Amino acid sequence: FLGVVLILFAGKDRIRYTGEIVAGLGILFIGMDMMGEAMQPLCDSQVFLQAMTKFEHPLLGILAGAAFTAAIQSSSASVGILQTLAQGGAVSFVVAVYVLFGQNIGTCITAALAAIRTGRNAKRPTISPVSFNLIGTVVSTLLVSLVAQLTPGRPAAQIANMHTIFNIGTTLLLLPAGNLLAGMAEHLLPDKKSESLAAEQRKAACKKVEDVWNS
Repeated sequence: FLGVVLILFAGKDRIRYTGEIVAGLGILFIGMDMMGEAMQPLCDSQVFLQAMTKFEHPLLGILAGAAFTAAIQSSSASVGILQTLAQGGAVSFVVAVYVLFGQNIGTCITAALAAIRTGRNAKRPTISPVSFNLIGTVVSTLLVSLVAQLTPGRPAAQIANMHTIFNIGTTLLLLPAGNLLAGMAEHLLPDKKSESLAAEQRKAACKKVEDVWNS
């Protein structure tokens, strides 16, 4: 409500932009709350609870989280639903944490879908987030017990802490390796001959313009 008031009645652009941010966050949390309430009955479903026990295997949990997030294309929503299920006792943190890792991987599907009908140079950036989240998953598995001890008995907070540590920690860890990830993407998706020729022609044209400018 505060965000909408700022958007409608503020005279300065900066205040209206702030209102858009506030309103957007409010709508996001309202949506997460509505989805959480809709998922609440599953906490009392024995069929669902028995199905969730199968996700105790880390690989199955990761695959389930990735598939679910890829289907709804929103990691924020899927994490909110996971927190609701954990809060209701439907899943333990040990199960939820691997589903959470899969959710981070599944959110890469949006970029992959956007790059389907593009050239290889546009497809390469889709490899980097997948690599980022896979590496983050491997590293974060070593921190599960530590994160669980930060807020014992509060599964929703444990999931939030793990999600935050996963993204910030992986970013700091891989920040110096940005060129390495880019090189790996180029190695996995090398230029086709036609694309290489076009790139060489662009470089040659730029070189001519630079020579003319310098002369």
